[in-house]
Amino acid sequence: MAIQEAADAGLGIVGMKNLAGGFLDKEKQKPVNAIAALKWALQNPNIHTLIPGFTNFEQLDECIAVMSNIKMHQKEKHELLLASTEQGMYCNACSQCVPQCKKSLPIPELMRAYMYTYGYREMKKAKDLIASLELRSNPCDDCNDCTVNCVKDFAVADKITDVTRLLDVPEEFIV
Repeated sequence: MAIQEAADAGLGIVGMKNLAGGFLDKEKQKPVNAIAALKWALQNPNIHTLIPGFTNFEQLDECIAVMSNIKMHQKEKHELLLASTEQGMYCNACSQCVPQCKKSLPIPELMRAYMYTYGYREMKKAKDLIASLELRSNPCDDCNDCTVNCVKDFAVADKITDVTRLLDVPEEFIV
């Protein structure tokens, strides 16, 4: 609805995070079908452009090829349907979790740090974000029971514990 309203008002819409970091899991065992994901986003007539990330010329060529034919095939639709049943790695930033946390932790920001770390392998960016939040490593360790219920069923406390460990890593080891 917001995308429609913005397009109706004459604003250009840029699709971001269309490839979800390329994988649905931090172990990088479940790849996203990049072509299908790009085509899906471009099916929306209110999306005017995408900014997919790529790290080699093969990925660049795939992205360019999508622009010549955005029609989705049944196999691509099926793969996206299967991917939609996966938890994925990325927070929707809905913020419904924030009032549920006994410590009022900035969960969406911590989940973004998790995305930087495991989706994009940008540990410095993640560490800088966490440090800017002025949190200590493992801020959940003194909670006996996490009261947060994520709409994506993330194990929020586990992800926070995992990503805030970056605060303990010396700068010279973070690339």
